[in-house]
Amino acid sequence: MWNAYAAYADYYAALLLLVVFIVILVKKDIYTFAERVLLAMIAFSILILVAEGTTYLIDGRPGSFAYRINYLFNTFLFFAAPVMGMLWGIYID
Repeated sequence: MWNAYAAYADYYAALLLLVVFIVILVKKDIYTFAERVLLAMIAFSILILVAEGTTYLIDGRPGSFAYRINYLFNTFLFFAAPVMGMLWGIYID
């Protein structure tokens, strides 16, 4: 049950970031390199939040399909963390 609450929190955060992403695109406030990197960070954060929410929902489900999907998303999250750190480092530099 608690996994579902964590998944809903991740999906809600992804939805809020999607609204921010759309507002930035509609206003066309993308002029500098740092603003483009910020937009990439927002998009990547949305992907990470959706993947993490999905792993919360799938965790503990029986079957090989659920195991493989959970393994795939966890592998993505493992490799996504350094990429997000790299984007953050580029943004603050």
